[in-house]
Amino acid sequence: MNKHLPAAPTATSKIKCLPKKIVSLKHSITRSLIEPEALGLYGDTCLHSTISTLWNTHGIAFDRKSEKYGVHGVQFTRYTLQESSRDKAHQLIVHYEGRLANA
Repeated sequence: MNKHLPAAPTATSKIKCLPKKIVSLKHSITRSLIEPEALGLYGDTCLHSTISTLWNTHGIAFDRKSEKYGVHGVQFTRYTLQESSRDKAHQLIVHYEGRLANA
């Protein structure tokens, strides 16, 4: 019996909801983030992986700064979108929102 695999998604394929990396990017345009903030805002438990994907796959650069958080002073990395990547970030958001609108 032949099983048909679904076609790979293309740049113009429709989507049902925005990917986590795009939700993260939308928040990063207006503010810097650390993981507990990302968790509270949109449920991202692996902000470092999300930022890594944006940087390595899409070339969107972030500044990183270590900071203490909470009463116990747990170390987290604060990610701030670099000014030089703002246009690229905006273009990526618009691209995904366009795919969502066409769904």
